[in-house]
Amino acid sequence: MTAILERDERDERDPLYGRTPAQLERELRAALAGRVESAWFFGSFGTEHFGRDRDIDLLLVVRTTSPFVERSRAFADLLDIVPRMDILVYTPEELASLTANPSPGFWRSVSASLRRLV
Repeated sequence: MTAILERDERDERDPLYGRTPAQLERELRAALAGRVESAWFFGSFGTEHFGRDRDIDLLLVVRTTSPFVERSRAFADLLDIVPRMDILVYTPEELASLTANPSPGFWRSVSASLRRLV
């Protein structure tokens, strides 16, 4: 079992900072409990393409009226778990619209790789 290192002792080249994928998922579920309608990984995490030069891509679904550019601030504490994480926050309606008929490029890639966390 891999021990979780103190923040100043973590290997910055390890995108999971000493955690196993299962440990990371447990910590994120606990941190997100009661805060989101759903949470999804996308991108390379959980695939054979994930490695030391990658980050964690996390998409959160929340009922909010905050402007898009401000939403991820409410989840800045997640960066204490894994600093190399991109957090995108959408409303349920926005996510449904973006994934219903994804445009070529980013959203097609996101839609193809979504994996539910919460």
